[in-house]
Amino acid sequence: KLFTNYTYLTSVSKETVSHFEEFSASVIKKLRQTTNRRFKIIDIGSNDGTLLKFFKIKNFEILGVEPSKNVSEMANRNGIPTINAFFTLNLANKIRNEFGLVDAITMANVLTHVENPKEMLSNAKSLLANKGIIVAEFYYFPKLMENLAFDQIYHEHISYFTLRNFVEMLQSIGLDAFDVELTGAQGGSLRVWISKKGERVIRTSVGKFLSNEGETDNIINKYYHFSRNVYKLRDEIVHFVKNQRAQGKTVAGYAASAKATTMINFCGLDSSSILFIADANPLKQEKYIPGTDIKVVSPNMINLLKPSIIIIFAWNLVREIISYLTDNLDYKPSVYVFIPNLREIQLGDKK
Repeated sequence: KLFTNYTYLTSVSKETVSHFEEFSASVIKKLRQTTNRRFKIIDIGSNDGTLLKFFKIKNFEILGVEPSKNVSEMANRNGIPTINAFFTLNLANKIRNEFGLVDAITMANVLTHVENPKEMLSNAKSLLANKGIIVAEFYYFPKLMENLAFDQIYHEHISYFTLRNFVEMLQSIGLDAFDVELTGAQGGSLRVWISKKGERVIRTSVGKFLSNEGETDNIINKYYHFSRNVYKLRDEIVHFVKNQRAQGKTVAGYAASAKATTMINFCGLDSSSILFIADANPLKQEKYIPGTDIKVVSPNMINLLKPSIIIIFAWNLVREIISYLTDNLDYKPSVYVFIPNLREIQLGDKK
């Protein structure tokens, strides 16, 4: 139900596009350490083809797998060959027969969304050529706790990974994590480089990350502090919004993300608190934040209605949004974010 007709588009955010350009360069560099030929690559959960576009430019043979019909059609129209389906074992077998074995399979912010991540990785393993790699990127649960990013915990996200539990899952299906790095995506994501067991030398980065995590008991102990601090932050946010409204100030939001839905519903806010939420994605405009009567509108409405305060809900894209607001607003509202703590962000001066 969720992914048949999807409203998230990778290409809407310049920062996400830039991140995927770096992601592709990183994959290409790893592959060219072994050989320099025309590579085959599959992107699982390929959305509108933003990541694959960078591999296409480098003359890779590319294929996307995207379950959302509307988004996969968009990718195909843009010249990114995309199969509109979920990545099942039957589909993996079909791809192997028609496309052949592949050098790399990418999964960017995908594994957390699926019911059985182990099964998805096993299906991917069946498509790997000799020395082939899987590159999985997903938000890092210890970083989520550190950022107090409770708004990342919602219906689309089923699995929450530490490196320790992720490595154990890989080992159970004959896969190794041979390298790992922390990226800035989603406020702090792990990029894990995966191979068939024994095919690649395991780098020291893996051991360092595992050592820094500590034992499972240490991670579990942090849950209690996380929970207490989440409720404390909620009280602070509710008080802040009510106080601003009591002073006669108007409050609007920017970015109708799933984070916004989680935050707004948890805090019990509605259109008497948040006038509207602006979002650059046309697929979200003229709809409502689920569970509320808060309307999603075009960013053009900010200049028309001139709210006193703008709350940025996509806090992981704050630099990009601040840049947009600075360049496009004809007045200077107060701008706030709520994660990891409630704070004001200054708009820059127009050049």
